Amino acid sequence: KYTSMGGEGGCVQEIDWEGNVVWEYVNHTPTSCQHHSFWRMKNGNTLVLCWRNHSYEECLAKGRKPELLPKDGIMVRGILHTGLWVSYFIEVTPAGEIVWEWDFWDHFGPDDYHKLDFNYVQPLMATWPDWDHCNNITYNEETDQIATTLRAIGEMYIIDRKSGQISFRWGNPAVYGAGIRPGFADDGDQQLFGPHAPVWTTEKSILLFDNGYLRPLGPRSRALE
Repeated sequence: KYTSMGGEGGCVQEIDWEGNVVWEYVNHTPTSCQHHSFWRMKNGNTLVLCWRNHSYEECLAKGRKPELLPKDGIMVRGILHTGLWVSYFIEVTPAGEIVWEWDFWDHFGPDDYHKLDFNYVQPLMATWPDWDHCNNITYNEETDQIATTLRAIGEMYIIDRKSGQISFRWGNPAVYGAGIRPGFADDGDQQLFGPHAPVWTTEKSILLFDNGYLRPLGPRSRALE
């Protein structure tokens, strides 16, 4: 293992009914690792969710506040982590060629609906080495859009694959300055706490699981459309 966060995989395999591996994609190094999720597209390619490690110096240059990033790293479950792991998506052909990539790292910016705040953290996760804990990738062939969720941020996103823009986000408006952050004993305007598993419906709405993780008023799991 190179990380100590839940979801580390490193390999996606297609296995036939006789147990034979007919296809696989491996991404498991000290600086890059497949995790959590994938999606087989109708064109035969596979969308794969991965983490990439960025050094302490890279993170500071990107705008991360030093008080949110221990210079000597942080020990989690027996593994010392320096810098931050940030998620990205790739599209891989059956031959293993990467033909498309979208990286959360490229979308950090100031308070803006279409940008991500590199310094937004939830309580108890201020110095956690996994910045986003993205946990799902779901593709809509008709609209050419990806739905995903970030457990650590408390949001669900729709990403336009062609433009690369975050076209819709929901769950925690305080991240982009449009709502009240949770307090010690209130949820503020945050709606999602540890969201997982967005699924497109035939009506193009999205079903997802709100895990209730780190909710100030107490854990409460629920399904939402």
